[in-house]
Amino acid sequence: MTTTTALRPVTVAELQRAYRDVLDGRFRRHPTRTPRTDETWHGPALPVLAACSASGASTIALALATVTGGSRLVDCAGPASALAGAATAELGQDDDGWVRGRRGEVLLERPAAPVATAHPPTTPQGYEGELAVIDVAAPVETVIVGRSWVADLLRRPGPVVVTTTSTVPGFRRLDRTLDLLRHREVVVATGSPSRRHRDRAAAHAWEQVCAAHDLRGRVVTVPLDPRLRVHGIDSAPLPAALLRTARHALTLTTLNRKVSS
Repeated sequence: MTTTTALRPVTVAELQRAYRDVLDGRFRRHPTRTPRTDETWHGPALPVLAACSASGASTIALALATVTGGSRLVDCAGPASALAGAATAELGQDDDGWVRGRRGEVLLERPAAPVATAHPPTTPQGYEGELAVIDVAAPVETVIVGRSWVADLLRRPGPVVVTTTSTVPGFRRLDRTLDLLRHREVVVATGSPSRRHRDRAAAHAWEQVCAAHDLRGRVVTVPLDPRLRVHGIDSAPLPAALLRTARHALTLTTLNRKVSS
């Protein structure tokens, strides 16, 4: 005889807890580390966000870290990151699951394992006094509502760089991103050409963004580089024009750090 046990209805609170546990990676088959959700970022940081995909956020993040000199670049994307080949010297993996490398004076850090959520669950250790450029590598609306050091960092006031493409969808996404970051000091990095060469619809979308958000003195134009478009980021030096743009972007923030020449 088969005995059937009645199932207790699952409450909304239980479903919410289970969903958070899945996001935190607690149900992975081979967890490498129990996530700590009470960590916070200490020290100066400059987050870099992409308002839309393929807008060059990782490239700008690397350029910003390069022109500061002696800083660190924390890449939140994981092994498949666009910055995976940026290091000129690999330093190995630490006990918290971060792979470290060097590129000149810049310390590069990225999660060794695929990131199951929109952000790494733990902060990289040490070097708390140095400026860190944070390549957030996820949409702001996904990250800012979560529980992590990245979400906590984005909810604070302070400077942030947002990249976008010179397209109607790109400017629409930028408008949404700026709405979520009204408490931040935002610098917009766009690959847009000059106004007379921009598509009329894109130009109108850009004007709408400027009308909704005061971007005066907070926009830099990122030069397009044919080699980077084909090869992506590798160990080769970044173009001088890109570094000049990154240096200009830094001057538009209130970060009190000497920019190397």
